[in-house]
Amino acid sequence: YLFVSYTDLWNRGNLQDKSGNSGDFIGRDLDLRFLHETTKNLSIILGYAHFIPGNFTKNVSGRTEKSDFIYLELTVSLF
Repeated sequence: YLFVSYTDLWNRGNLQDKSGNSGDFIGRDLDLRFLHETTKNLSIILGYAHFIPGNFTKNVSGRTEKSDFIYLELTVSLF
């Protein structure tokens, strides 16, 4: 659960309601990460994020749809 004050700025979403009439609930966020260390110096992370907008996000941006984000991350260590 992600909350802000009624007149706060949500930097990541670049959203703000200076009047404070849009609520304080940004939404729900579910994140999953799967880590696999292939070698001593290489690891792979597969990630998934699911966002359900709350009243603040819906009222300020008009965004009502849920969103999904999938990513792949490679980490290489030199030592």
